[in-house]
Amino acid sequence: MASILNQTFDDCELVLVDNGSKEFPLTHQLKLDDRLRLIRLEANVGRTGALTIALAASRGDFIAILDSDDLAYEERLAKQVSVLEFNEQISLVGSRVTLINAEGVDIGVSNGPIGFVSHDELADRNTFVHSSLMFRRNQAIEVGGYDSRFQYAQDYDLILKLATLGSCLNLAEHLTKLRLHSESLTNSSEMQLVRIGDEATLAINACRRLTVSPAGIKANRRRQALIEVERCVLLLQTGRITQALKSLVTALRLDRRQTWLVYLVTKRRRKLY
Repeated sequence: MASILNQTFDDCELVLVDNGSKEFPLTHQLKLDDRLRLIRLEANVGRTGALTIALAASRGDFIAILDSDDLAYEERLAKQVSVLEFNEQISLVGSRVTLINAEGVDIGVSNGPIGFVSHDELADRNTFVHSSLMFRRNQAIEVGGYDSRFQYAQDYDLILKLATLGSCLNLAEHLTKLRLHSESLTNSSEMQLVRIGDEATLAINACRRLTVSPAGIKANRRRQALIEVERCVLLLQTGRITQALKSLVTALRLDRRQTWLVYLVTKRRRKLY
């Protein structure tokens, strides 16, 4: 919270969603800064639900995202607002991020593409870090905001929709610190299967929504196949043999020549961090 309130650009509001916690330790600070707005929920509505509530409650022209564990460099808002104010064709702007551990120590950087991100690149993977994003509120509302069907990839869904309205830009500067934890809610096989389900649906949606070249379509099909290979492995680990075989057949149908080579060599699909 402090990293937003200490921005060089201070004409902003900070919308906080207390997602069903029993106690909110920062209540006293709400009286010290009129830029703070707290929305307290009696029950946890999930990440997508909380984002939807925050978006609806916001009043600014631009929306900057920052998860509770992450930090913003002090010039982040100023630089991203400047981009959107003077470039009407840009719908969203992100940045590279510095990776930190649970103790706040720098441990690396993100490796996404820099500059304007093409539809081909977006169809191949999500090239943005959610906590680095700023976008236009009116456009986010126009495309339907965050989709409640997606528990984990709601940010990618919104990015794909915004990309149909304008350009997407990733700044080379590191404007956010992204905190990585050794333990995650997505570590269990069941949660990973939900995540993979989100990714599979959005990989298909990417080619339907965006203007993708023949080469981009080929790369997208390879990505869909790799998602199915990962799903197959998880299903085998949980003893669902029939479902695993269906995913394997789907992967082979999508990309017979490259799926196994890429999967065996990299052991995972490309990630931003």
